[in-house]
Amino acid sequence: MDIFAKAGFGTGFDESTILWLSIILVIVVALLVGFLGAHFYKMRHNPSKYSPALIKRWAKKTPHPETLLKVWLASNDEEKAKIGELAANMGWADKYMEFLGGENSSAASVAIVSLWNNLQVSQADILKELVEATASTNTAKSMASVALLKKLADERTIPLLLVALLQREKYLPARICEALLPFGEAAGRALAALFDKVSGEDALLVLDSLGQMGKYCPLHVLVQAMHSQDIAVRQRAAVNTALVNPQNPVTFMEPLLNDKEPKVRAAATAALAEIGGDGEHQEIILELKKIYERDQDWQVKSTCQAFLSRWEDGIMADIAVDEAHMWLKDEEVQTKPRGTFAERYPEDK
Repeated sequence: MDIFAKAGFGTGFDESTILWLSIILVIVVALLVGFLGAHFYKMRHNPSKYSPALIKRWAKKTPHPETLLKVWLASNDEEKAKIGELAANMGWADKYMEFLGGENSSAASVAIVSLWNNLQVSQADILKELVEATASTNTAKSMASVALLKKLADERTIPLLLVALLQREKYLPARICEALLPFGEAAGRALAALFDKVSGEDALLVLDSLGQMGKYCPLHVLVQAMHSQDIAVRQRAAVNTALVNPQNPVTFMEPLLNDKEPKVRAAATAALAEIGGDGEHQEIILELKKIYERDQDWQVKSTCQAFLSRWEDGIMADIAVDEAHMWLKDEEVQTKPRGTFAERYPEDK
């Protein structure tokens, strides 16, 4: 209270008033200190903008991926370069990969993609680690690793994935194939080259992977497989031709449709039926009718019959729908229930 007296509050204020003023002043100061403290805490632990002081803190402790992204999006090119240099030197990407498959998996993935161009020195090692991670027993981590590889779309990944593809005891071929898909034509060429070097189960796996490439599958590989001495390879060539869907499929598959092995002819017939399933390929329908007439193998005949039956049922259904539409347009068509049915089941309850 002496403070207030010395400050000029000694006259006109009794002690009770001075006490209340003291309390109010203490509260205001406390609120101000609290506000400033919260502000500085937020700036330190949840920053939203780049600053030299922030870089110094991050040099001591790797930022959370969400925090990094917030600052990254608000930074200019020069600031991003400094952040990227620090990230490369401190190995942030390795730490962020530990988040894959977890609660902050998405943020970690985006953070690595954002920093990628600044990580030239460690990019090759990161790609190897990501391919390794696709074999994780943690399904979420495995799938997150595949997703990140697809986002990065770095062609240096292709040979790593091809090696992994043939290690079926460790890697899931479906995951590896999914990671190859974004590379399109480059992946198709690499798989085609690999097909020339493998045999047996590996050849079948590579052929199936080529089928998944769709339009990026080099057709000469399928032609090569059609003339393989291995019956299983010829069968698989038929299956994957259906996935690739080449132009003039009847002509393209002629070697398989005339193969000496019934199993191969049946597989080729099934593939042809799959391509013609939309009913748009009239030449396929005609070819399957011819095959049904000439081929004496029951597997081939049953495949043709099943497709032709579905096709004919589809035509009959279309005819029925068209007739129903015409019938409904007829003005004399009965549109209300008649007789006792209308009495037993009135429209209004």
